[in-house]
Parts: sequence; C-alpha cells; structure tokens
Amino acid sequence: MTDRALPVPHPEPADPAFRRKTLLVWLGLCLLTLIVNAKSIAEIRFPDPDDLLRLLQVRDWIGGQSWFDVHQYRIDLPAGAAMHWTRLIDPPIAVMILALRPFLGQHLAELAALTLVPLLTLGCVVALVARLARRMFGAEVGLFACLVLAISVPVLHQLRPLRIDHHGWQIVMALIALNSAFATNPRKGGTVAGLALAFWLTISIEGLPLAAAFMGLFALRWLRDWRDSAWLSHGMAALALGSILFWLLGHRPAELWLPYCDVISGAHLALLGLAATGCMLATRLREPRLWQQVAALALAAGAGLVAAAWLAPQCARGDAFAALDPVVRQFWYLRVPEGLPLWHQGLGDAIQTVGLPVLALVALFLIWQRDVAARWIWAEYALLVLAAVGVAVLVERASAVAATFAAPAAAAQVRRWLDHAQTLTSPAQRIGMTLAALVALIPAVPITAVKNLLTPQQAALERQVRESAKCELAQNLSGINALPPADILATLDTGPSLLYVSNHRIVASGHHRSSAAMRDVIDAFRGTPDQARAIAARRGIEYVAYCPGLFEPMIYEAEAPNGFMARLERNEVPTWLEPVALKDVNGLRVYRVR
Repeated sequence: MTDRALPVPHPEPADPAFRRKTLLVWLGLCLLTLIVNAKSIAEIRFPDPDDLLRLLQVRDWIGGQSWFDVHQYRIDLPAGAAMHWTRLIDPPIAVMILALRPFLGQHLAELAALTLVPLLTLGCVVALVARLARRMFGAEVGLFACLVLAISVPVLHQLRPLRIDHHGWQIVMALIALNSAFATNPRKGGTVAGLALAFWLTISIEGLPLAAAFMGLFALRWLRDWRDSAWLSHGMAALALGSILFWLLGHRPAELWLPYCDVISGAHLALLGLAATGCMLATRLREPRLWQQVAALALAAGAGLVAAAWLAPQCARGDAFAALDPVVRQFWYLRVPEGLPLWHQGLGDAIQTVGLPVLALVALFLIWQRDVAARWIWAEYALLVLAAVGVAVLVERASAVAATFAAPAAAAQVRRWLDHAQTLTSPAQRIGMTLAALVALIPAVPITAVKNLLTPQQAALERQVRESAKCELAQNLSGINALPPADILATLDTGPSLLYVSNHRIVASGHHRSSAAMRDVIDAFRGTPDQARAIAARRGIEYVAYCPGLFEPMIYEAEAPNGFMARLERNEVPTWLEPVALKDVNGLRVYRVR
C-alpha cells in the first residue's frame, strides 16, 4: 500500500532567500537578548538554581565523574544527592567550555558557554517555528512568527543567556515533533516525531502528556482512513525504540527498576513497547471497521497501562512527586510557581500563559471556517495547540511549549488584522486596530502595568526581593573561599551558589530526590534554635549561612516568628553560633558552629 502524502497548505521547499531572512531574524533576536540580559550576564545571575546545578554537573563530568553518574557529591553527604537529570544535553556545554578554555580560561569559557548555548538553542527554535509557519501559512507569516517569539516572555525566559537547563531542548524537541506531524511523508514524519518525543521524554518525563497527544493524533488519522496507518505505526515504533535507545545511552542497566517516578524507567519502557507492538499489529488490518480499530487501540493502550501499573504501582497516580515528604511539599514544592497550575499564578502570569494560545485557537477556528477543503488539517493543528495549552494550565513552566506551538497561527491572525488596518480610511481607526492587534499578542503587559499602579506596595516588595537576591549571586560570594572546605547549613536556594564559587558542601538544594535532607534544612530554619543545633550536630555542620531578605527566609520567619531563622533575622544569635566576618560576600550572613 502506498502512503498518502499529507496535503499541507504550502508544501513547497523554502528558498535560500527565506533561510537568509530567518537567519537575520535570529541574529537580531540574539542581539536583543544580549542587550536585555547584559546585566544578568555580567553579574552571572542564573535564572534558576537548576541552571547552576546543570553547570556543576558538567564541571563534574569534565573533571572525571562517570558519564552515567549524575550524583552531586557535595550535597547531602555522605551519599550525595541523586539527581534525576540526563547527561544527553551536557555535551554542547562541555564541548564549548573545553574548546574555549585554552584561550579564555575556565571562568570566561564557562561564561561563553552559558551565553552561547541558549542562543544556539534559540536558533533551533526560530528555524523550526519559521519552517512550520511558512508551510502552514506562507513565507511572510513564517518570518512574522519569528518576531512573535521576540515578545513571548515564556519562550524568551527559557532561551535567555545562562538558562542552560533542559527546558530549551524540550521546546526544540516539541517543535521537531510538531513540524514532523505535518510532514508530507507519513513514514518519515511519524518516525522523526516519535524520535523527537522519545528524546523529550528522556530529558523530562513532563513530555509524556504531549507525547500521548501526538500519538493520539496519529491514531485519529488512522481511524479516519485506515490507509493512513504509517503515522501511527512508525510514530509509536520510533517512540518506543527511541526511548529504549536514549535510556541506554544515559543509564546503567541496574538503574532500570529504581523506584522513581520522575524519569523514564522500566515501567515506562514496557508501556511504550507494548503499546507500540499493539499499534503495529492493529495497523496491519486491511479495511477494518471502526469498532475493530477502536478495540485494537484500546487493547494496545490497556496492555501498556496495566503493565506499567504492575511494574511501578507507586507511579500509578501520575505524580512524579508523590513520595515527597509532606513538609517539603508544603514549604518548597507548593511554593515553586513554575510547577503550579494556572489558578495559583498571578493574573499577569496567567494571561501570559494562555494569551497567545487562545489567540492561535481563535485564528485556527476562523481559518477552519474559511478553508473548507483542508478543515481537518486546521482541526489537527488546533488539537495540538489545545493539548499544549492544557498542559501549561496544569504546569506553568510548560507555557513556553504552548507559546511556540501557537506562534505561527497567532502571527497569521495578527498579520491579517494589520493588513486590514491598512485598508481603513480613518487614521484613528487604523491606529486603533493596529494597537489592538499588538495588544492581542502581549495582553499581559497592560494588565501588569495597571496592577503595579494599583498595588504599589506589592511591586515595591518584589523590587526589594530582587535587590536582596544579589546576595546569592555567584560573583558576590567569592569571599566564602576564605574559609577552609566545610559542611554548611544553607537555605535551599542559596546553597547551589555556594557550591559554584567554593569547595564547600551543603545539606540540600531545591532538588526533590534529597527529600530527607531538604526536610532537615526546613526543620532547622523554622524550628527552635535547639532543634537547629541538634540537626547541625547530627550532620556535622561547621557553618550556617543564608541571604537575608529573600522569599525563602521570609517563609520560615512568617511560619515561625520565634524560630531559628526569625531570631537570626533579629540578630538574636544563639550561644552555639558565632558570627564570621568575611569580605566579598555582599550581605551573606555566616555563622561558625562553636
């Protein structure tokens, strides 16, 4: 049976002129990003402690730690913190550091890698968005969609300099899958989409819902016409086999059955393998009836889910953090905004999450009404945008993927509105419609501005916290090296910066597999001074350190007004501690355990 080509609206290949223009757009975005983030780069202000820990993981690998060992041995002694990150995205950072180190030295080589790797990732995102937008809406919209990315805060946050954790590569894999889902060749499209999703799952298990959405789309194509079976059979085979391959490239065989739910494990591989086998057998049916197709898909999915639930019953709830200590969940996990659902975000952030996808869905609905011949193509695109925004509603950090999915359709609609504005005879109408079109792209900006005007105290508090955060900047903590390597009880968010600038060791950072160590940090700072002393004695702590004025100390102080942290903030230092005066620590408070 000959595979049927997918009739995308603009299937012609891109011409060299379009590629050159896309390259210029990317270079312009790079320049803009460097200008906007110049201060953060100069101050080495990591967007998130995860980026800092990623660099430490690369350092350890360059320094001789095994490719298969991603423990952080200076956290949670003596065993170290078991990280759940893959090594597969470390090579670009490591290669750039090693290539530049002979010419720039270690520090500048790292800074160059921290800056250039996210910009190269941004280049991949720009190229993929431009390609998809051109094939769906034409070349002019293809370039305009790249400009839409330039004002998408969720996207630029994940692709800014120093943002070297895995989120940028998740966006790239999602876009590869989206482009492949609308390829003209079903076998190639299904295979590439499956491999991209497999790599995404290896990077982060959070890709599982959208992997299911893509495979569900391929199944719908087969249900609609049994001759379109290659999408499902090749997509599922590539997803299953790719997941096994990428798992083997990053893990030792003994890790297959570890009791964790936060990474791809043997249970997930069994689920994907059984589902793929069932789908490949089902798609071999010739001229099946609809009920036979539905039954075959249900059998394949059911077999995989039953196997996964039997092999890993602890993961059956679908919560990667189900085993987290209740206190750690309350004081850390539920206070990390990027991991929370939409209804826990501020109004500006919530609109920022859904604004662009909603505009894209409106655009796709209008196109669906006009383009009767290709309605199912636009409906499929809308389903994937809807799936992406659905995940973003549940987990805020997924909003960048939803925004990149939405950018082409949103750009097409805004471009249509702007073109219509030029046909209006009244200057006031032209200006009004142009401004309305631009506000549709960035609805959170005016809302945030109004909010800051109406709640100046909240805005002032946020500015104060940002200013206090300079305490934990890596370049402002070099004075800690005046102390010999020691075990330090530090707050969760400050600890990684101490590891970055020194050879000291810390109890815990904000990484959930060290749940018991995180509980000790939380209990020490919110408990009484005597409780903190007992924890310090049990863990052999030599120093206590924290940055005043940050959210984490504020949380402990608010929870326990007479607790250890609250007393330190009031300079009521217990007798078992003595202040240590250090230069070049920019406000960091350090105490020696007597």
